Amino acid sequence: MKTITTQALKELLDKGTPVQLIDQRTSREYDNGHIDGAVHHFKDDLEAIPDSLKKDIPVIIYCIYGIKSKNTAAILEENGFDVTVLEGGIYQWKKDVDSSLFIL
Repeated sequence: MKTITTQALKELLDKGTPVQLIDQRTSREYDNGHIDGAVHHFKDDLEAIPDSLKKDIPVIIYCIYGIKSKNTAAILEENGFDVTVLEGGIYQWKKDVDSSLFIL
């Protein structure tokens, strides 16, 4: 399973590289703060995720710490998606990239 560091993701986003960024935390967590450009898909909505994504654009997925998103990434890979997991999740993003981000 592929992973990406927070700095590498920031570089991709800053360059405008097309990616589908998925935040799979709860709605409340997402609403309180998320990475710009991320769309919300709660981890329990796995069956809905593949229908809403494009297979020709890489998917980057994150959760709180990067652990639960690995399970979702495996399902997406089985469905033919190019998936990468953000190492350390939203907590690592806050630490390395955006300390102003409010997370629960």
